[in-house]
Amino acid sequence: MSVCSATFEGAKTLLLRQVDDFAVVCPAEDIAKRPHAQIGKALQLPSEDAPPFKHLGLVSNFNGLDVVGSALTPSSSLVRSASTVS
Repeated sequence: MSVCSATFEGAKTLLLRQVDDFAVVCPAEDIAKRPHAQIGKALQLPSEDAPPFKHLGLVSNFNGLDVVGSALTPSSSLVRSASTVS
């Protein structure tokens, strides 16, 4: 699993990736949707009508690991942003 840490719009954010799964960990789901949209736009080919992955909402596990709380904030969200990338 690859893990990257960054500050996105003032919020500590983690980007997780394993094979074709991608997740964003941040304090709120609305914050997670913005990097998801930016990445999707960058990956979208001119011939495609939509980005090559979908926002799937909050998750309780990621690639076999249970998601329970976070050290980021008590209300941190893990948003699974892609299940398959075309």
